Amino acid sequence: MARNLAILDNRGLASPEPLMRTLAWLEEGMIGTVITDRPPLLLYDELAVRGYLYTVEERPDGYFVHIRRNP
Repeated sequence: MARNLAILDNRGLASPEPLMRTLAWLEEGMIGTVITDRPPLLLYDELAVRGYLYTVEERPDGYFVHIRRNP
């Protein structure tokens, strides 16, 4: 299945909506960057279980989680 590179902006959403949106986004075959207001701590374990790798950038305008598939 081909992966689509995209940005998912979850800023301004109350928990658990950012996590649920991100998991649904991944289920649709998307990868790329997820942006949140707070560190998405619960997401990190979910990514590992599903075989994704990620890096996190903390910026003044949010947390940018760059997600890629584990080769």
